[in-house]
Amino acid sequence: LRSKITNVSVECSKEFCSEARGWLTPGGEVNMDIHLNRTLRNGLRTTITLLQLLEATGNRYQTLFSYDFDTCKTLREMMQSSLMKVWLRNVFKYGNLADRCPIKPAYYDIRNFQLESGSIPAYLPVGFYRVHDTNYYGRPKGKKRRFVATYVLDIKFY
Repeated sequence: LRSKITNVSVECSKEFCSEARGWLTPGGEVNMDIHLNRTLRNGLRTTITLLQLLEATGNRYQTLFSYDFDTCKTLREMMQSSLMKVWLRNVFKYGNLADRCPIKPAYYDIRNFQLESGSIPAYLPVGFYRVHDTNYYGRPKGKKRRFVATYVLDIKFY
């Protein structure tokens, strides 16, 4: 499978970031700038969800899977899930993101990120997908979440 990223969006809480933006290059690679102004400590959680667009002209998605995990613990254990390990290695290669906690205040970036063919599960059919990554403090199913950041990628697999 090959891929083309068609959209990127980044949102970060003013409590944690003074700047967060994402954009596509003319070649379809992702660039992101994140200025973290507060340390991210143990207790940070991440939910990564993969959705498949049901109608090419609509906006109806079906969730294929959703993982919620302790971000710091997962970084420390270096990803027990092989799919997550492959995806994270792919992301770390394109930027200066922190790979352990605590994540110190700093300027982080990603440049010219693209999905490599080995990071795309072969069982996914051709189509349009959305990867939704939300970072927060709180309980996974709890109502009181402290939002940190959300990253969304729209991707076409062909």
